[in-house]
Amino acid sequence: MFLPMDILIWIIMVVTVYYFVSKTVKQNVFDQLEFAADVLSGHIHLFLEKKKERIIDFSSDGFIRDCTEEITMKENRREYYTTALKNHLITNKKSLQPGILEVFVVDLKGKVIASTDKSRVGEDVSNKGYFSKAEYLSAFVSDPHYDAHLKEILIDFSTLLLNKVEREHIGVIVNRIRFEQQEDRGRGGASTQQDTEGYYSHLIAVNKSRVIDFSSDGFIRDCAEEIVKRENRVRHYTNSLNKHLIMNKKPLNPDILEVFVVDLDGKVISSTENGLIDKDVSGEVYFSETMNRDSYISNLHYSPEFKQNSYETARLLLSKEGQEPIGIIVNRYNSDSLRKVTRSGIREELEQEKLLTGFGETGELYIVNRDKLMITESRFIKDAILKQVVDTVGVRAAFENGVGMIGIYSDYRGIQILGASRYIEEMDWAVLAEKDVSEAFAPIIRLRNITIIIAIAGTVVVVIIVIFIATGITRPIRKLLEGTKKIAKGDFVFRMEAKSKDEIGQLAASFNNMTSQLSESKKQLQDYALNLEKKVEDKTKEIKHMLDELTYKNKEMEQIIYVTSHDLRAPLLNIQGFSKELEKDLEQVRQNLNERAFSSDVKKKLAEILEVDIPDALRFIVTSSSKMDTLLSGLLRVSCVGRVVLTIEQLDMNKLISNVIETYGYKIKETNVILQVDELPSCRGDKAQINQVFSNLIDNAFKYLDHHGEGIIKISGRKENEHNVYCLEDNGIGIAERHQDKIFQIFHRLNPGDGVVGEGLGLTIVRKILDLHGGKIWVESEPGKGSKFFVSLPA
Repeated sequence: MFLPMDILIWIIMVVTVYYFVSKTVKQNVFDQLEFAADVLSGHIHLFLEKKKERIIDFSSDGFIRDCTEEITMKENRREYYTTALKNHLITNKKSLQPGILEVFVVDLKGKVIASTDKSRVGEDVSNKGYFSKAEYLSAFVSDPHYDAHLKEILIDFSTLLLNKVEREHIGVIVNRIRFEQQEDRGRGGASTQQDTEGYYSHLIAVNKSRVIDFSSDGFIRDCAEEIVKRENRVRHYTNSLNKHLIMNKKPLNPDILEVFVVDLDGKVISSTENGLIDKDVSGEVYFSETMNRDSYISNLHYSPEFKQNSYETARLLLSKEGQEPIGIIVNRYNSDSLRKVTRSGIREELEQEKLLTGFGETGELYIVNRDKLMITESRFIKDAILKQVVDTVGVRAAFENGVGMIGIYSDYRGIQILGASRYIEEMDWAVLAEKDVSEAFAPIIRLRNITIIIAIAGTVVVVIIVIFIATGITRPIRKLLEGTKKIAKGDFVFRMEAKSKDEIGQLAASFNNMTSQLSESKKQLQDYALNLEKKVEDKTKEIKHMLDELTYKNKEMEQIIYVTSHDLRAPLLNIQGFSKELEKDLEQVRQNLNERAFSSDVKKKLAEILEVDIPDALRFIVTSSSKMDTLLSGLLRVSCVGRVVLTIEQLDMNKLISNVIETYGYKIKETNVILQVDELPSCRGDKAQINQVFSNLIDNAFKYLDHHGEGIIKISGRKENEHNVYCLEDNGIGIAERHQDKIFQIFHRLNPGDGVVGEGLGLTIVRKILDLHGGKIWVESEPGKGSKFFVSLPA
């Protein structure tokens, strides 16, 4: 007895060892993947920090900053020198002589670049003599002429401006002098010709000397040169910055595809690639994000210029004082730098060793962006970057919970893997470390196979031993089984032989005792079943008799109501008829009384009887008889419903409801009610009776609409199992919950004194018709929120 138990315990121990060893191996693989994902996340953070440090280093380069400031601030500097030159001309030149009306400087294209008259700046004077002829003369002097702008007769004096070093032409300076006539000096009020010529010659000589003096003014010359030579300086700084980026910045990292500088308008002003200068990148994400955040690292994307995948790191460039942004510097990297993170470390920048050690044949590390696209190489699929979609449990978990997960799931190839994912918040990336289940669990599978072999061998041994032991036990048990079969067939006389006094003998004795009890119980059950069957039969007959009697009573009651309603209406009609005749006779009596002469007291008494008492009595008789006639008509209609022979057919409910609505056309126009009907399923029923059902429901909805707002009635339908349910919904006054069970009772009205015309029979007739069709009706409503009447009919 103890040997099989020992073997069973031994097998359980083997299985338990296998379970805990496999669990440990699985946990070790998970720990390895989780460690790899954490290490890779750390590497990526270091990698990004290095890229940031690189772009910060580039942005703090004094030469880059100075060149960028010279290029991007050209308009500010031009404006500065223009303002300074204008102030100098007004303050220090024009004020020297009262006759000077205007002093201005013109560039070599004939455009006014500075003037004592602000409105003249920017004016094209290339066709004027003082500009076109100044090139050929040391000083130009115009003839006296009238200027419509200044409204003066004036003389223009101009001369060339030369720069300080090369003595090149940089512009023209112009003085405009008021021309005044020489006053009378001779006898008789006329000046002599000699005096006039002398005055004019003196005026010309003085002002010619003055304009030449102005042209030699160092401040005027320097400001003019700064204004007109600004474009040449910009080209110089652009070329110098291009050369500096190519020679001193791009070679610092072999992964850099391009270094370029962008002005604040999004225009490339310098680049290691000449073809990209002047390109507008204001629509690029790295430009807008850097303008908002000072620095930015973009996601991996395809670059058409370089025909490969790349990403950008960018940072704002600030002026020398460090206060004002003057541009953006951008480093564009190829995708190899990301590949190095996941495939072979990033030794070039971080001195990190290879990460894939211990990952076997199927382990891999990769990165996925927010669009769930792989942005590093796949170990199994070629050309996967930005093409391979990775929508796995690990990726979804990283993006949804912002942390990641470890577990077993299908990878992008559809293969079961053990995986660990981590979320990189800074770049909105998911980092994944994965290994195929088949490889990860290979040691566990080997251990499982060994365990199975050991378990099978042990089981075979146990079975052989148990066969020898069980033979002696099963022989009496077989006999017991044979007896059980006989008892199952109804042989309660059978008894087992109980010779031995061991457990089997005790079991045989108990079996014999049980057989005796079963025999007695069977007899009792048979007696009870016969008695119960007789009782059920009696009850069934009694219920059937009561049901037949109830049916007869219902029919009898309907007949009584019908006959009573029909017979009672005849005397009522007589009462109504004679009441009308009495009204006519009363009117005739009034006329006769008016024509005859009676005393005033008699007339007064007769008038009171004829004008008040008799008319009131007649009105009461007419009103009461009309009300009784209405009630009897209602009873007659209700009783007629149960007497109608139904003609059941398949009904097109869309057509039926359309016919019902047509009968309410005038009322719909009169009340401006909006009536909406959805597509309705067909049902089985009597056409006329179902028409009556929906006519009553629509009429009921019209009666109880809220007349202070726009009325809406909507009819819809749906299929539910063997029935179709139709809903008639309105936005009327609604029904309180305490009234909802009573509205289907005969003569019950919601608010009897509200002025709504009706007898309280419409919903009673509806329910009776639906009962005859095997359908039903119910209502859902709240006061002030309208009502929904639901009608269920066989499909």
